[in-house]
Amino acid sequence: EVEEEEEEDEEVEPEIHWKKEYQQKNLDSSTVKNIDELYKVAELAQKELKRVIELMLDEVNGLDDENIEVPELKPRDRAYKKAKEEYRHRIPGPPISWVYDVVRASVVCKSFKQVSDVNKWLSKHAHIVTGKNRFAEPSFTGYRDMLYHVLIPVEGSLAHICELQIHHKDIKALAEQSGLPKHYEFFRSCFAGDVFQGDVLQDLAMMNKYGTVDRKLMDVLMQSEDPAQLKMFAELFREVLIENESALALYKRVSGLQQGLDDDKSIAETYYCIGLVMGAMGDVDGSIKNFNKALVIQDSVLGSEHIAVAETNSQIGHMLCKKCNFGKALKKYQKALRIREANSNDHFVVIESLHDIGLAQERMGDYLAAEESLRKALEIQESFLGDVHPDAAATRHLIGNALCHYGDYTKAMDEHRLALSIRETEVGKNNLMTAESHTDIGIVLTHRGDYEVAEWRHRKALKIRETLRGKDHEECAISLKYLADLLRRKKDWEGAINELTRAQGILNKVYGMDHPLSCESYIDLGIVYLDKGDVDHALQEFRRAKGLLETTLGKDHPDTIAAYSGLGRAHTLQGDSVEALKLLQTAREVFEEALGSDHPAIAATCQYIADALLVDGNLDESLVEHRKALSIRANILSKDHPDTAVSCARVGDMLGRKGDFVGAAVAHRQSLSITAILCGDRHPECALARVRLARILAAQGDFDTAVEEMNQAIEIQTATVGKEHEDTGKSWSVLGCIHSMMDDFGAAQDDQNSAVEILLAKLGKKHPWTVEAKKKLALAEAETKETDIFEPVIQKITGRQSFIEGDSYISPMGRSKKKSSPVAPIPPNTLITPKKTGQGKTVPLPPAGLTPASTKRRSSSKKTKKAAGGEDANGEAGSKKAKKKKKDGEDKKKKKPKKAKDGADGDGDGKKKKKKKAKKAGGEEDNAEGSKKSKKKKKKKKAAE
Repeated sequence: EVEEEEEEDEEVEPEIHWKKEYQQKNLDSSTVKNIDELYKVAELAQKELKRVIELMLDEVNGLDDENIEVPELKPRDRAYKKAKEEYRHRIPGPPISWVYDVVRASVVCKSFKQVSDVNKWLSKHAHIVTGKNRFAEPSFTGYRDMLYHVLIPVEGSLAHICELQIHHKDIKALAEQSGLPKHYEFFRSCFAGDVFQGDVLQDLAMMNKYGTVDRKLMDVLMQSEDPAQLKMFAELFREVLIENESALALYKRVSGLQQGLDDDKSIAETYYCIGLVMGAMGDVDGSIKNFNKALVIQDSVLGSEHIAVAETNSQIGHMLCKKCNFGKALKKYQKALRIREANSNDHFVVIESLHDIGLAQERMGDYLAAEESLRKALEIQESFLGDVHPDAAATRHLIGNALCHYGDYTKAMDEHRLALSIRETEVGKNNLMTAESHTDIGIVLTHRGDYEVAEWRHRKALKIRETLRGKDHEECAISLKYLADLLRRKKDWEGAINELTRAQGILNKVYGMDHPLSCESYIDLGIVYLDKGDVDHALQEFRRAKGLLETTLGKDHPDTIAAYSGLGRAHTLQGDSVEALKLLQTAREVFEEALGSDHPAIAATCQYIADALLVDGNLDESLVEHRKALSIRANILSKDHPDTAVSCARVGDMLGRKGDFVGAAVAHRQSLSITAILCGDRHPECALARVRLARILAAQGDFDTAVEEMNQAIEIQTATVGKEHEDTGKSWSVLGCIHSMMDDFGAAQDDQNSAVEILLAKLGKKHPWTVEAKKKLALAEAETKETDIFEPVIQKITGRQSFIEGDSYISPMGRSKKKSSPVAPIPPNTLITPKKTGQGKTVPLPPAGLTPASTKRRSSSKKTKKAAGGEDANGEAGSKKAKKKKKDGEDKKKKKPKKAKDGADGDGDGKKKKKKKAKKAGGEEDNAEGSKKSKKKKKKKKAAE
């Protein structure tokens, strides 16, 4: 069935052209283009093969149903793998059209006469395409049977080639007992080609004698002078048994034997194999060195455009990626792609190059270019494999990841859901690939703030992995890592720590404590401790990761620098800005060298540097760094990316502290808009964005809008995270501060009481948030007006990189020993806005959604400002008024319990509503009291004037 064309050049292997009429056909009777078309016909052909075998049973003496086996169709992944590995160079293509064993059957004969009868029957009644009599010429494993490929009519002119094996029952039983099928799987790829069967069987006997790859076997092999035998065993150790040290020793032995031989091609192959083994062992520099040796010989002997040169360039790219040198790796991948597209009929290696390019572009932060490269790969895959093939699902998984990093969560979710659907259909619901898709969807949902459904996805993936691999497998550590990240975002610190600790235990057991994956888990745990406010434990985890990564990867590796970044943030929390800036500046320099100046990691580092600068009150420098972070994120990420929302909020906070309330309000509204698009306007993250905006509005003097934003925030938090949640408690405290700035000390007391009650129950009396709320309550009770709405509830900077959290955008109070006051407090005279210009005109508010303060509130604010100025001018008068004000406050305190009781006995609208209602239209006693207050205000105004 084979025709060979002679080639004049002995260096080039002759092309083999196979008869086109024996390619598998689709339902239209044309050559199948992908695996879907193949299997549609195979399902019909299986029924017809069973009918043919039934005829054989009727006509061959001694055969019965027990002698016949017709298994299910060959699994798609195995059929695809066989096409890719064995038929990739077969002409004409595609490779999948030459797979004959999707539909299979076997006949077990009781005697050699019965074998002969079956053979005669098939020769007479079936169209045999190929036949192998392995009774006469046994396979390299020594097994004997007869193998036929038979053309089975399906319908009309359509036919399908099926595989039929004829066994002798005694030989089959002996083969199963001696484990020959297992040996076949081990040696099949190694012995494909022109290998003398006697040598093969001797090698098999050697493996059986020594059993395992131990010192005795290695001693025997290292004495061999046969490079072919040594290379065969080295390949077996490397690919199948994962015995890299033994494989490396054998390859080096081969390299020594080849020195002085006039066979440069084989020498290049050996260097290439040594590079593969060293790369697998983690010796990246040694691997690159040997690949380059191979590349020099290949360029000289084979030419720079040879397909082997493309493969070596691709492997060098892999090693450069391990060094995080993605720019150089991308150039190697692009060269490999150019050679493969020009010289190879193998579409699968082109797909491989496009995958490599897409992943390198993603790591460099060029997410849109990555999507483009991966979609090219997907287009080729779907044309040859169909749009529901597992490989197409794997590419959609990669596209979804790139879109997720870019921030286009809607498209990312579409890709991951389609990948999940394909995988559940093609490989089953309980499969590791299916678990991967559940994890992907969980990550996207986490970024969108849908924590409950995301947690269900992550636990589903974890359950599949535990079922298939066991609870201590490294696959389970993947699920635990992302589950812990989700719990951290939900502020379930203990839950996150427990999951990460379990993941650490698995990784340490599988890889060792100093492996980069284990060290990554230490950094993850350090970030959780940072969020929790446990700086000591965070420093412990970051230092452990730093020390181990410096030893294994070096000080200038980006993975090592991630530990530097964590340490810098921890030192910022401690108030040690000098050490923090030293670490973070080093991190930025290394990231820029490895990743370029426009990368998400650079933006995050700029943000952390800005936080460190703020410790010493460097507002201007801090604002510059935050704007750098915002510029990078706006350029390379989607306009609605959560990291962009982070930067907008941080810039808004800095502008607010500098007194630019108009710019600050615009920035915070942009942050709120992005968060609402991502999560929905009823999400807890939106509530936190509203709190940040309310602080700016209050500082601007727009108290009514600020109160409105705070009421919406508290309503959202009560409905979502619960009225007893610490975020709800903090929001009550902020609302109390705003009421205090409005001189509404009664409402301020109620708000701060609510805050203290929640925070005390949730966090305890010693927690900084509880202590801060108690201070605010004392100020409200003393009727002392708030002067710095920007003072944070807790001195805390988040360790979170990818989303918005709590007060993470409210700049921290400095902890430096040189300063004991808050960082850059806003002077009291800047709290009331709009400010007046030289011409007496007010600064106009921006049109983009800022609600102007009511006329009544604005005039009240001006009066308050004038009154404050009058007291400063007349110190003695001011002192008397202050004493009188204090006395009035004490009188109010005495009356308040009775007033609260009346409110409780009323219509049940609550303390706050009752007080406001009483002020507007209360009983006669309240009216009388209001009249007295009005007279007092007039006297104060007159004195001030």
